Amino acid sequence: MMLKKFLNTHCRKNLHYFFILLIFHLSCQKSFGQNREFYGKGYEIGVNGTTLLSNLLSLNQDTDTKTPYAIYVRKHNAHSTWRLDFNTSYSTSNDVDINGIFRELADSKTDIRLGVEKMVKLSEKFSFGYGLDLLGNYQTNNSLVSGFFIDQTTVGGGLGPVIRVNFKLSKRIILSTESSLYGTMSRVTKSGNVGVPLGDPVTNYKVLLTQPQSLFIGILL
Repeated sequence: MMLKKFLNTHCRKNLHYFFILLIFHLSCQKSFGQNREFYGKGYEIGVNGTTLLSNLLSLNQDTDTKTPYAIYVRKHNAHSTWRLDFNTSYSTSNDVDINGIFRELADSKTDIRLGVEKMVKLSEKFSFGYGLDLLGNYQTNNSLVSGFFIDQTTVGGGLGPVIRVNFKLSKRIILSTESSLYGTMSRVTKSGNVGVPLGDPVTNYKVLLTQPQSLFIGILL
């Protein structure tokens, strides 16, 4: 009796695992076909079209899309897509005021994002993607006023999910937009020769929700 009960329980448990593995296997096969059919198998390069068009057409330069990444590279595999997004900027300015005081400012910023996502084909033209991103950020702000300087350095990182909607405009052109929810941490340190304490390093924690405000334009290679 105990043996029969053990066998029934053991068989039901194994049968449960079998169905889980079967569903996973079938979903992988479905993802394999969808990913290859929609993207092909290769690389995709693209730009943040919203920022690019704003700069080219001299639109409102203060518009913040909350998506700092200017260029990206994606590697489409059979079951998933790996993505690398990157942006870097540098600006400097200097002037002399009416009192003869010289001022110089220099700012630099680098953002990088590495992510992996899966795609669900909705139609011949549309697909839906979901995945996970890892973020990195490095920023410096330097100011010099009449020989006195203050340097501020920010190092940060984050992690969170992202969802994406893709539209296949043609055989090789992909339009996409995204929404993400990131948890981030950054550490700010200051140094200088102004003669007064600049304070201890400060650690900031944030939760950032990005709505679909940027249009990405990609080309399949």
